[in-house]
Amino acid sequence: MPGLAVNDLLDGVLGPGEPRRGSRPNGEAQRGGLVRCRSAVRRTAEGGSPVSTTPEIGGGGVTPPAPVGSSARSAGGVVASRRLAAGGCLVLALLLAWLVVPDAAPARAAATPTAYTFSQQFAVGNTGNMQGLAFAGGTHYVSFDLGGGQGRIVAYDAAGRELQRTGPLPLGHANEMSVRPADGLLYVLNSDASPSVVDVVDMGRATPVVVRTIPVGKVTHGAVVGMNIVDDQLVLVTGPTGGPYDLVVLDMTGHLLRSVGIPDQGVTQGVEVVDGQVLLYTSLSNPARNQITVLSMAGAVLRVIPVPVASEGEGLSADPATDQVYIGANSPNRVLAMSPRFVAEPVVSTQSLTLDPVADTMARQQGDQLPAVLGAESG
Repeated sequence: MPGLAVNDLLDGVLGPGEPRRGSRPNGEAQRGGLVRCRSAVRRTAEGGSPVSTTPEIGGGGVTPPAPVGSSARSAGGVVASRRLAAGGCLVLALLLAWLVVPDAAPARAAATPTAYTFSQQFAVGNTGNMQGLAFAGGTHYVSFDLGGGQGRIVAYDAAGRELQRTGPLPLGHANEMSVRPADGLLYVLNSDASPSVVDVVDMGRATPVVVRTIPVGKVTHGAVVGMNIVDDQLVLVTGPTGGPYDLVVLDMTGHLLRSVGIPDQGVTQGVEVVDGQVLLYTSLSNPARNQITVLSMAGAVLRVIPVPVASEGEGLSADPATDQVYIGANSPNRVLAMSPRFVAEPVVSTQSLTLDPVADTMARQQGDQLPAVLGAESG
């Protein structure tokens, strides 16, 4: 519990550390019982055992042999009372330890960068109608709309050297694409098909082909698709220019899992799920610019990252091993790297204890009574 020391918490529930004497004649015993309870609670809250490993001779740590006769019944009642109260104290200790959160616990291991920059990774040696971008195993994949319902995918290394190209494939606009690590295949959104589909392309063949299609319903011409590799899901953003837009999550058969509206961020160009958050790449005008909007999986806007590139954006990809993000742009066609690597925006998650006046009063009353039971003596 940030900012709340163990002693403060104990004082709030058990009363002040130096208990006041009650009207009972056993004030010292009463105080001793409270001290023992407070010690147990403190040991537990600070990460130790609620039971002391050091016997407290004469203080309840070691139970003396039971006497005989009527005194045995009296002493037995005292021992039973102590054990019962000690059990209650143990429960209280465990409860308070569960509520205490270490002050030094960080929300995230890595600090979120205050700013990102973008520099050219390589020039795309193709002047065609560049559309989508994907990345896997050190290879960049770029999709092109060839017109007439046909598209092409070209693979490049990190320096922009062409490694492979497909022939014309029925990819339509080839809006955007992503690699699924589970099978190593490319998933390309084809908004020109009716209904719209995600075309699955096997680039591992000598002649790459579309091996299957996943129906995704009717999406807008500028819709984009990405991959949530943790949950093995397709993530689409679709909507007309100017909105409204929807963040849509599908399973790998195209079954709708959930859909949520999101604010208009501009003309959609690319999307990917990175470190559990959605990166939506869009282009805007007046003035011409691009941006990456960081969204939660529930559609909440967490941050907007400016992309100081005036030409239209063309696809977004990420290396799942490092969270390195890449974006595409045209005029001329090129791939840019974002620096530093993406770090997910922190999500506030705190645990706190609220003591309302009634509960606080009851706790103090119980705290006043508890030591009297722990400190009971035979009479």
